[in-house]
Amino acid sequence: MVQPTKKLSTKKKDTSADTTYKACSISESYLANFYQLVWKYSGYKRAFDPKNLDLVLKRSLPSIAEIWRSYNCDRESLSGFNFNTPKYSFSYLVGFHLPNVARFKAVFDRMIPRINPEEFLKYDTVNIWDIGCGSGACSSSFIDSFLELLDRYQYKGKSLKFKVHLVDRASHFLTIAQDLISSYLDTINLNGYSYNIEYSISTYRSSIESFTPRSDFISSKDNELNVYIAGYVYNEISQKQKGSAQFERLVKKMAGSGSSLLFLLDPANQTPSKNLASFKNRIVNYGFYTLYPCSFESKCCPLLDKKDWCYTEAYFKKDRLTQLVDKVLKTQRSKINTCSFILTNDSSFINKNLKNPVTLIGKPIIKADRTQSHIQYLLCDGEHVFKKEDDKSSLLKGELYKKN
Repeated sequence: MVQPTKKLSTKKKDTSADTTYKACSISESYLANFYQLVWKYSGYKRAFDPKNLDLVLKRSLPSIAEIWRSYNCDRESLSGFNFNTPKYSFSYLVGFHLPNVARFKAVFDRMIPRINPEEFLKYDTVNIWDIGCGSGACSSSFIDSFLELLDRYQYKGKSLKFKVHLVDRASHFLTIAQDLISSYLDTINLNGYSYNIEYSISTYRSSIESFTPRSDFISSKDNELNVYIAGYVYNEISQKQKGSAQFERLVKKMAGSGSSLLFLLDPANQTPSKNLASFKNRIVNYGFYTLYPCSFESKCCPLLDKKDWCYTEAYFKKDRLTQLVDKVLKTQRSKINTCSFILTNDSSFINKNLKNPVTLIGKPIIKADRTQSHIQYLLCDGEHVFKKEDDKSSLLKGELYKKN
């Protein structure tokens, strides 16, 4: 199903070009649209009032708790949930969508100092393929983050077209993701710089094993950027021979022509993180450069040590709904994790001014004496993993390490 192309104008306020973040927050325009969406899917007939978010949670709480137990106790059982039903797709939307939006945004923000923004932002059309899109958290977060980045670098009056392609085996997820992205782009109200935005959304109900890419899977046009997203996909198919082989064939196509970005995100646990790192080590041979977490194409260092693996940490400035969900689940998602790699086939995206980047991959160990506390970081320069003592205490895994 292809939605007709729509045109709209948006505005966004001026912000600093600073690319350093400590707490990841979701934009107010995104949240306002998302709250309206969950209220609509909750079935309440009266007009939405933010004070009534607890009613949304009450309607979906038993299923949210059920999914949460599977996440924490037996991730393999997640495949048994039928997300192609209103019950579970809505519960996932309420309980887990926004933290995944924040995880993607955190990874996107970590990429910024590692790229050449002029090359990255020069394109008029962004061709987005969200493979295993779920509720559309990653692709919608990309669009929101991309618009923020345009604003930061003051691309006033830029014309943009988003061509969004959503792939998932659950039709309810496809409906939610399409509704979320289209309503966001329709209702966004940004102050300051103006952009002329067109968009189209296509949906494909398919598993990865049976997905056959169309002729427009890759665009070689000079004015188009290809963005491929696989959020929490590889961990589900890595042990399935047919699915993992098909996914690798798709990734090989992504590197073939045109300018492309590939975002890979998976759980931060040891096994899925190391599996994804092994996959990344294979696919760089197809012509990819690594943008994040390091800028090298050699073997991923943490794979050499049984104790260490690479993932991203970030603080999350939680919105009202996530606060309500966490309170009921008796958890705390103010600090979020994900294993993530960002790759490109276009070397012009790489920030050449970033010499010998060193990334923090190990959690700090406090060493205290009578006079001063020290931090022992585990660092990776893309070729070696090494330890270094410092007096800084605020760095998180996945951040660039810079000596004071």
